[in-house]
Amino acid sequence: MQQADHSNYSEKEPAPAAPPATPIMAAGTWRRIVAFAADALILGAVGLAAGAILSRQFAVLGPWGQVVGFIIALAYFGFTQSSKGGGRSPGMRLLGLKVIRQDGGLLELRQSVARAAIFCAAYFLISLPNYLSGGNPWINAILSTPLFAVYFGIIYLLIFNRKTRQSLHDLALRAYVVKTADGPLALPAEPVWRGHALIAGGMIVVLTVLGVVAVLPIWPNNPFTSMLQLQQQVARLPGVYDVVVAINFPQSQQGAAPSLSVNATIAHSVSDRDGAARRIARTVLENYPDADRLQAVSVTLSSGYNIGIAHSYRNWRYSHTPADWQITP
Repeated sequence: MQQADHSNYSEKEPAPAAPPATPIMAAGTWRRIVAFAADALILGAVGLAAGAILSRQFAVLGPWGQVVGFIIALAYFGFTQSSKGGGRSPGMRLLGLKVIRQDGGLLELRQSVARAAIFCAAYFLISLPNYLSGGNPWINAILSTPLFAVYFGIIYLLIFNRKTRQSLHDLALRAYVVKTADGPLALPAEPVWRGHALIAGGMIVVLTVLGVVAVLPIWPNNPFTSMLQLQQQVARLPGVYDVVVAINFPQSQQGAAPSLSVNATIAHSVSDRDGAARRIARTVLENYPDADRLQAVSVTLSSGYNIGIAHSYRNWRYSHTPADWQITP
């Protein structure tokens, strides 16, 4: 009987098992920071391009130009990080990140805009209260404390909330920033540690109280209070909307008289810059207690635009002795 020839047949080797899919996990702090830095560069380029065309219009807006940058940033993050934009801004695409809901789906447009509004208000409008307060530290504290609290809360949770990796604007919308992957959803199961609210809230209260106490008129010979009072006086001058006053002591000469410097941002409508510098210097000399001891008073004027995502200024510097400021025509 003839037997079958099996010499040309061999047993098939089993196909290698496919590698397990990478789970979708919450992204770390530094990856998110680098992604935002990339987005900030893109927004800055957009702002500079817009400023090259609309610099005069932006300059007319003065400090309100920051609202323009806020709106642009809100539209940028709100759209790209929603389901309409795939849940990823360009910076997130570069770093392999995505914004999702707790169930793994993408945020709706209104949810993404609300999340972006929390972040953008703290980041792009943080200096606006100083202008609205007119240099008054009490009004400034009332206006800026909510923005400062949000800004501080975002940074604090981004660094220290290692359980869920959610920051303040994420928690508000129950969102997560995750690494893009094809595997199953593997979000943290543990809730956010409640102690974060106590620590962050306590630090905000302490810093706010310290800032208010520092400007109270209860400290004898407090130079900080004198500087704030000078800033208020200068900020009330027509065409001036942002002021920083500093006292400078020479390091090389012991006992030498100090000089005082004023950096003022002026409105686009101010054409007589020499006259503006003279008014500022004379206001300082009239209100500074030790004006007769000053070696010089320097005034730097800045004019241009700041739209939050980009800015451009031109500067003019004037420096004279107190006696020369008084006789300068």
